Order: sequence, then structure tokens, then C-alpha cells
Amino acid sequence: MGKATVDMLAMAQQVEMIGLYASVAFFFVVYYRYRQRFLQLNHQEVITDSKQFTDQAAAFNQVAKINWWWFAAYLVVRTILFVLGTFLNNMQVTADNAMMMALIGYAYMVLSLVYPIVFLVFVWRKSLKIYRATKAL
Repeated sequence: MGKATVDMLAMAQQVEMIGLYASVAFFFVVYYRYRQRFLQLNHQEVITDSKQFTDQAAAFNQVAKINWWWFAAYLVVRTILFVLGTFLNNMQVTADNAMMMALIGYAYMVLSLVYPIVFLVFVWRKSLKIYRATKAL
């Protein structure tokens, strides 16, 4: 495999991991701030009625719960990327399979660059729901 292909795969993996870590960190910061605000209101006794607290806790859990389908989809995409990356790293380039290798390399790069963006959009939407719920408290 050529040095340019190896560099392309390494860059795609770095961009992918930066996007993933940034989106997860963003979600946890927003989640933590919402939880702190919720607990602060409870400790200030703004929420005095236990039924209201239970309702608020249920609303908090509904808004902030993690959608496990996202995680499953992430694992599926990571598995596909792992298989493609391993295949590309072990593939011997000949005149017959050069085009196939180029197409698989481009598919790997596109998938590894697009899926963190899609994941970030989902995290952003969930974080906005949490932020709006925080403003409503």
C-alpha cells in the first residue's frame, strides 16, 4: 500500500476520533449543567411539592436519557470501518485490483469523515433539548 493511502487512512481516523470525542464531551457538559441546575433548584426549595419534584425528575430522565440506538449504530459503523481499514492495510495492490482498492479507500474516508458529523448532529439535537429544559426550570 502506498504512503499516500496510509496517510489518508491515518488522517481520516484522527478526524473521526476528534469529532467523536468532541461531540461526546459536549453532550456530557450540557447534561452535567442541566443536572446541576435541576439539583440546585431542588436544594433552594424552589420545588417544594414532592409530586412536582417527582414530575420534574421524570421529565429530566425523559429528556436526558441516552438513546442506546445511537450507541449501537456507532458500534456498527466502527466495525465496518475496522474491517475496511484492516482489508486496506493487508491488501496487495496489483494492476487488477488498484481501482477496487481506491474505491474502498474513498468509501472508508467518506464514511469516517461523515459519520462523526451525523453523530454530532444527533448529540447537538439532544443537547438542545436538555438546554431548553434547563431554561424552562
